[in-house]
Amino acid sequence: MEIMVVVGILGIAMMIALPNMFKARDTAQNKICISNLRLIDRVKQQWAFENNQGEATTPAYSDIRPYLPDQALNSYCPASGLYLIRPLNRDPLCTLWRRGHLIVN
Repeated sequence: MEIMVVVGILGIAMMIALPNMFKARDTAQNKICISNLRLIDRVKQQWAFENNQGEATTPAYSDIRPYLPDQALNSYCPASGLYLIRPLNRDPLCTLWRRGHLIVN
């Protein structure tokens, strides 16, 4: 009987803790994604300046990759979205932009 009470208490504690843990994970992934998008935007502007490119030019990921300081950054969002580089006159975008993964000026 005592074991059933302990298991019940642990179950209730898990029901309270898990949603908060998932929300914290989603918030962290969102912030990392936005930070990566800002970095990609700065890097593509630097690439355009050094290569005399116009505003309508869209660099390939391989073009801006050498300018990225963190070699671990790839074309994927931490929440499994994809980064879209887009033209120089537009902000980069994550495919999860509807969940808040976008640069807000």
